[in-house]
Amino acid sequence: MKYNNDWKKYKLSDVTTKIGSGATPKGGQESYIDEGVTFIRSQNVYNHKFSYNGLAFINDEQAKKLNNVTIEEDDILLNITGDSVCRCCIVPKQVLPARVNQHVAIIRCDKNKILPVFLKSFLTTNYMQTYMLSIAQHGGTRAALTKGMIQNLEISIPSLQDQERIVSILNAIEYKIEIDIEMKKTLEEIAQTLFKHWFVDFEFPNKEGQSYKSSGGKFVQSVLGMVPEGWELSKLEEVISIKHGFAFKSKDFSVDETDFYILTPGNFKIGGGFKEDKFKYLNEGVIFPSQYILNEDDLLVTMTDLSRDGDTLGYPAFIPTSDSVKYLHNQRLGKVILKSSISKQFLYYLFCTPRYRGHILGSATGTTVKHTAPKRIEEFTFINPNKSTLEEFDKIVTPLFKLMKSINAENSNLIELRNTLLPKLMSGEIRIPDAEKEVEKCLQKSN
Repeated sequence: MKYNNDWKKYKLSDVTTKIGSGATPKGGQESYIDEGVTFIRSQNVYNHKFSYNGLAFINDEQAKKLNNVTIEEDDILLNITGDSVCRCCIVPKQVLPARVNQHVAIIRCDKNKILPVFLKSFLTTNYMQTYMLSIAQHGGTRAALTKGMIQNLEISIPSLQDQERIVSILNAIEYKIEIDIEMKKTLEEIAQTLFKHWFVDFEFPNKEGQSYKSSGGKFVQSVLGMVPEGWELSKLEEVISIKHGFAFKSKDFSVDETDFYILTPGNFKIGGGFKEDKFKYLNEGVIFPSQYILNEDDLLVTMTDLSRDGDTLGYPAFIPTSDSVKYLHNQRLGKVILKSSISKQFLYYLFCTPRYRGHILGSATGTTVKHTAPKRIEEFTFINPNKSTLEEFDKIVTPLFKLMKSINAENSNLIELRNTLLPKLMSGEIRIPDAEKEVEKCLQKSN
C-alpha cells in the first residue's frame, strides 16, 4: 500500500501496549457455564462486528487462570487461526468482564498514539486482510498469525487530531450501516412471522378476511396431520428441481479481488440469507460455461457444510443486486429451478422451517463435513397451499423483499465507501475535508 507522506510509519508493537492470546480452560466446552465471565472464541469475532451467537461463559476460578488475557474496554479482537483468521472487531463493553481463547488475540492500543477504531479500520481494509491472510497461510497446513507477525505489521498514522476526524467519519458510516441492518432484520421478522401464521398455524385470511383456523375453517386428514381443505401434500420435485453448480478447481481461485465471486456455503447465514463475507475470487482468464453466472433473485441452497452440526446445510439465500460483480454458482450449492408458478418467497421460508431442516439433517451424509444432494432435497414433502392463498402471500411479502433489496444495495454502497475510504486517506489520494464531504453527501442521499 502506498502511504501518505504526511503520516508517520510504525510497527504495531510501537503503538500498542498489549498483544496476546489466551487458552481453553481444562475440560473444554464441558467446563462452560450458563452465566459468569464471558469467554470469547473465534466464532464471536467478525470484521467490524461482534457476534453473540454461541457466546460462552467460565467461572471465576477459570477466569483467574487467564488473567493475562483479561479484556479491557476498547480492546481489539483479532482471530489468529483457522478458517476465520484475520477477522477483527472491537470488543463491546456489554460483554465485560471477559477472556479470550487461544484462537483470538487481544490488541490494546496506546491511546496516546493510535485510536482503537482507527487501528481496527486499518486491519479490516482489503489490503490488510489480504496481506495478513497471505502471511498466515505461509509455511503451514493451517492458517495462523503469530504474535511476532502481528507485532511486525506496519501502519502509517496521522496525528491524533486527524485520527479523531477520520474516526468520526467512519463512525457515521458504521451507524448508518447498523440502522439499515436493524431495519432489514425487522422486515425479515415480519415476513417470517407472516409465513408461520399462514402456513404453519393455518391462520391465513378466509374469503371474509377472518383467520381461517380460528373462525372454524374446514380441515382434512393427511399423513402430516390435519391440513386446510383444498390444500394438498406435494414433494418438492413436483414444483422445483435443484441444479448442481460448476466444479471450479483450486487453481481457479484468486487471492486478489476480481469481478467474479465464486459463492460457497460460507456466503450463507445460519438460518437463511446471503452473507457478504469471505468471498472467493475467480482468477482472470479462467474459462467456464456462462450458464453458471447467477442472476439477481436466483434462489440457492447449500449442499455442503463444514461444521459437524451442519449449521448452514440446506438453508436458502437470494442472489443480491450488483452492478459491479458477477456471482458464480459452484458445485457446493444448489440452484432452485421452478417447475410451476410456486412463489420463490414461499420456498425461501419453507427452507427455513424446522421440519425441512430435520429432513435435510436427517438424510445428510458425512461426519466432519455434512452433505446433501438434489434428490434428497427434492424428496421433501410439504403442505402445498392453494393458488389464491399463495398469491395473497406474494402480494404482501413482495414489497417487503423489494425494500430489503433496496436496503441491501444501500448497505453495499456504504460498506464499499467504508472499506475504500481509509486506504485512500492513507495513500493521500483523498484529504480529510474531501472525505468528510463525500460521506456527508452519501449519508444525505441514503436518508
